[in-house]
Amino acid sequence: MIDAAKSGLTPAVATFDPHPLEVLAPQRAPKMLTSIEHRLQILEELGMGVVGVMPFPKIRKMQAEQFTTEVLLGRLKAKLVVVGENFQFGRGGAGSPETLRRVGMQQGFGVKVVDLLTKRSVHDRGEIPITSSRIRRCVAEGYTAQAARLLGRPFELRGTVIEGDRRGRELGIPTANLDIPSRMSLPANGIYAAWAEVDAQAHRAALNVGVRPTFGEGRLIVEAHLLDFSGDLYGREMRLRFIGDRIRPEIAYGSVDELLAQVDKDIVEVRRLLGAGG
Repeated sequence: MIDAAKSGLTPAVATFDPHPLEVLAPQRAPKMLTSIEHRLQILEELGMGVVGVMPFPKIRKMQAEQFTTEVLLGRLKAKLVVVGENFQFGRGGAGSPETLRRVGMQQGFGVKVVDLLTKRSVHDRGEIPITSSRIRRCVAEGYTAQAARLLGRPFELRGTVIEGDRRGRELGIPTANLDIPSRMSLPANGIYAAWAEVDAQAHRAALNVGVRPTFGEGRLIVEAHLLDFSGDLYGREMRLRFIGDRIRPEIAYGSVDELLAQVDKDIVEVRRLLGAGG
């Protein structure tokens, strides 16, 4: 790794918004692991001094050398550019690390190409490359613990608490329903353990992602039952940090009593997974 401070440099990151495929091929655009606001927070916590958020629709037609000159040099004042070995940029993805090296020699900035990060997987044999596609697959299959290992942090969902049908409250298990943007990655339907953060306070939570088949519903929801909590959460922003893998898939039960008996077991498992700490 490069120590920017020792090198006399300000660490900076350039990122796109929206994802290029949302513009070029919306039908193939992947679900996002973070919103742009969440991404900026993560980068700030990592010590980035400057973050360049590039509106992809405006720069998609830039040729590779134009992008290097106008964005990396003109806007970000780059002295050293660090990219992955598979990095592509510019119109049609024509730019490569070799393009950067050539322009860097002409314009006076350095280029460092780093190998793809890998990690040993419990679900695949040997070392695997850490890619957003693989992380999305882990999330989609309910392997949120594996996603966390690849991310280097817990997988998160963020949204505003909205009013639901109050079914959980009627059953004695009140839940906070979250309005999650449609472009975000959601884990496989089922029950999860998570820390739910509201107003900087963390609460243990049992999460349900699904359609509540016992009641014959078809609308996908994300709802959190905060353990040992009572209060009004409507309109507040909630941050859910998933802990461990999916506890169980979502299934339809023959009666409400059967469902409630299973929910009691789920809550016991959530307490076991989360313990008493924060």
